[in-house]
Amino acid sequence: MLVSLSLQVDSYWKNPESQNDVVYPNTVKNWTMMLYFCADTRSDYVTSDLNNSGNGLYIDMLGTLNYLDDNLQAGSSDFINIIALFDYPWTDFHPYGYAEMYEITSTGKNRIAELDRTNMGDPQTLEDFITFCKTNYPANYYSLSLIDHGRGYAGFCYDYHATHPYWAYALGDCLTVQEIDTVLGNTGGVDILCLDTCSGGSFEVSWQFIDEVDYLLAGESMQWNNALVHSVEMAYNLSCNVGYTPFQFAQSAFDCAKKIQVYPWNNGGRWKSNSWYDLTQFDVLGASQNVMEIFSDLSDLLLDELNHNYTTNRELFIEIRNISTLDEKAFSTKSMMVDLYDFVNNLLPYCDQFYYGGPIATLGSELLTKITPNTAAIVRGEAHDSRYDGLYGFSVCFPDSYDMYQGYLYPNFYEGLDISLNTKWDDFILRLFPQLNFNINQFEFWEFQLNLIDPSVGLHVFLEHETLINPIHIGLNEFADFGMGVELGLDGAEFYDDLLFGNSMIRIPSESLNSFLMKAPSPTEITFKVVVNATAAASASQMVNLTVKHVNNQSVVWQANKLSTFERGQTLICKVSTNEEITDFEIIDSPFDTPRTILGLPLKWFIVTVVGCVVLLAIIFTITFYLKKKKSRV
Repeated sequence: MLVSLSLQVDSYWKNPESQNDVVYPNTVKNWTMMLYFCADTRSDYVTSDLNNSGNGLYIDMLGTLNYLDDNLQAGSSDFINIIALFDYPWTDFHPYGYAEMYEITSTGKNRIAELDRTNMGDPQTLEDFITFCKTNYPANYYSLSLIDHGRGYAGFCYDYHATHPYWAYALGDCLTVQEIDTVLGNTGGVDILCLDTCSGGSFEVSWQFIDEVDYLLAGESMQWNNALVHSVEMAYNLSCNVGYTPFQFAQSAFDCAKKIQVYPWNNGGRWKSNSWYDLTQFDVLGASQNVMEIFSDLSDLLLDELNHNYTTNRELFIEIRNISTLDEKAFSTKSMMVDLYDFVNNLLPYCDQFYYGGPIATLGSELLTKITPNTAAIVRGEAHDSRYDGLYGFSVCFPDSYDMYQGYLYPNFYEGLDISLNTKWDDFILRLFPQLNFNINQFEFWEFQLNLIDPSVGLHVFLEHETLINPIHIGLNEFADFGMGVELGLDGAEFYDDLLFGNSMIRIPSESLNSFLMKAPSPTEITFKVVVNATAAASASQMVNLTVKHVNNQSVVWQANKLSTFERGQTLICKVSTNEEITDFEIIDSPFDTPRTILGLPLKWFIVTVVGCVVLLAIIFTITFYLKKKKSRV
């Protein structure tokens, strides 16, 4: 039976033959599984091309949808409901995608609603879906699975054909953590929430949902596509055990994420990491405090410690944070996450260097006890690949620069999370990495500015000189295999990137350049290589607008502007000299095209020369030894 239900997404759920049909409530069953498939998504980046029909996540989600009913036990549909909302990507007839809703039973997949263009990143869509399921498929217990990309505390379910509020080119609209929290509160919450996404195992996310969710299933790391088939395993186990309690179903959901059982895909693969969180334990007292109170008090002390001796302790905290950085494949380089247990565990040995070391050690130890995976604790179960030893269940936001924290997807978004409203953890981060303020009173500097461009395009300046083995780099550390944040290779250099609207700026003080030249054998001009890195650009083509200024005593003494278009995947460079000259943009294959040199020779020729000399010396030694030996025989 099809439904006519109004949605605030420029479309409505309708029967294509009759818009007057109504779905009447079924009898109350034990479970209703609600599956939210955001298959109108991306494999990599949103582009100006509407056609995203071949994206790999859609293909895997479609296989999951079509396989759901194959292994359901006969008769199980008398006790459980499985309802799926599936948002399809581009087609010839639906260039902005379309959605359909299905009831999955042991006898097949029945379409119960047909939608036009649907924004799965709109919280109203999720709220209407949950309300519809609870109204027409009532049950004793409810589970909800969100299936798509995820970025932890920064949101889930990115709709390719919907406009992101700030990133006009890069991601599409998404459900923020606050939006999901509000929807769950408006609809009465769920017993189990499954985040079949990357990076769902966030301390901030769990903190946000404690009043609306009893059990959370998620993984704190990046994931393979294995997570997309999770609902097949869950549905199969539920159909075999229709009387599951929420605790039992949550345990089953955790177990089947560790090993795929019935879906013939990836030879029984598993999630990279997965955890089972009991959110009802967040406000359970231990000896005297619950985990939220312990974390709040610890955050207070960390901030107090930072304020007590800012210069020394700032470096100490950054050192501890970097110890806690795991393989870049566990957390994406721009996610700004570390494992919470790992961080606190690395913090404890430093406590004897802190003024408040004793209380910090006590609270840190109590927090570790609370978040250690244990069958009777908050993290009731945790599993991960051997490559990710150092994961214990919860990630937490801990950036290594202000820019990578404050402008990630939404301006000032982190301050709106409950963890920021209830603790001083965000104050600690902001104190550790204060906002960069450009010193406009600098006597003389060079400025490089990129304006109004796809925010996934990066601006970099490399300082090149004959005395340097490698160029000095200023910009986001996106070329490295690890780490995140800003790299400032020259004293006094400043970097700004709003990460939202495509505005970025680099300033290099002339005083540092002059100091550098004084160390050179013969003072000469300096060349800046300006790199506009569009290798990961979200838009297919766009205009680059670069402005270069030489400012002295707050007056612009020289200015140049360069315009060029780029294609996605390209890197553009131009060169600026301190003689106030600028070249046109040219396309290079890699930002590292600048040759590495040693003693004035390119690195590869230096290596060839050294190897050649070694071989020549070996030949000379062999010949000399042979002649001496021959002479001795005579």
